[in-house]
Amino acid sequence: MDTETRLRTLFSRGGWRAEIEVRRNEEEQRLAAATHNAAAAGSEHETHVKAARSSLERARLAIDSKPNLIAWVTGSAITTAWESVHQAGAQLVELESDQAVRSSLPRLLDWIGQVMSKGPMRDRYETELTAIIEGKKQVDRTLVHQAHQDVLTSNNEWHANLRTFRNVLLLTGAVLVLALLVLAIWHAINPSFVSICDPNAAKGHHCFSGDSPSSKDIAAIELVGAIGGMLSIAFGLGSEKSAPSRYNVRFAQMLLKPAAGAATAVVGVLLVQSGVIVAPAQRNSETLFLAYAAVFGFSQQLLTQFVDKRAGKLLGTG
Repeated sequence: MDTETRLRTLFSRGGWRAEIEVRRNEEEQRLAAATHNAAAAGSEHETHVKAARSSLERARLAIDSKPNLIAWVTGSAITTAWESVHQAGAQLVELESDQAVRSSLPRLLDWIGQVMSKGPMRDRYETELTAIIEGKKQVDRTLVHQAHQDVLTSNNEWHANLRTFRNVLLLTGAVLVLALLVLAIWHAINPSFVSICDPNAAKGHHCFSGDSPSSKDIAAIELVGAIGGMLSIAFGLGSEKSAPSRYNVRFAQMLLKPAAGAATAVVGVLLVQSGVIVAPAQRNSETLFLAYAAVFGFSQQLLTQFVDKRAGKLLGTG
């Protein structure tokens, strides 16, 4: 299978597989060049060569692994693949010429700025690696190799936090959707369950959809509330400045908002009907209550903004 066909096949199974395969091919080419140059100079770096090849082989096996739910939840395949590629890059530091090592440092420096927390360690690496790039300092292979190891640790911690946050959001959304479905189905079977009626209201329209509870009341409110929640997704899209990380928490956020909108719509309409929130001085109607449902559904943004802020911090945008 040629490289282009392989990349298309991998992309169809998940964009991250094709992305890592591109990086793996780059590292293989660097390894081949470094091995040739070392052989021509009579140098012996067999240990590092074997370690680099072993890492690249682990990356290939992880890329070619069959997708499954457990690997998706735990991130085992993608973590192994990326980690192996980066470990191969660290081994190349011991094999390549000074010029080749220096040319690879801008990518390492950018990676440090993305995943390593601000502090003395990051400041040290940024200062010393920049000096090497600018030719103000000789290539320090020990320093570069250690930078690879430390940034790999930071990278794994960062993505572990993202993965956990994504899974919590998806689990929360799934539980909320399940609860809303149970509520709607139970109400459809028994309209008196969570009846949207106000016995003290004037005759003519003291229930959500008329003079008596209807089996579709809760479902209609949840649907309109979910639509209101979907409208608030625009806030998240407006603040998006870069492509999502390997764990797309933005997608999990977007899935949570319609569910939260449906839930807040039901609670809001119940509050209006109970008199806790004063309704407009006009005759109640189904249209009025649906408008309330849409407003309350959109207002879930006030609750989910805390989730958005947390996501922004994890992604480095907040």
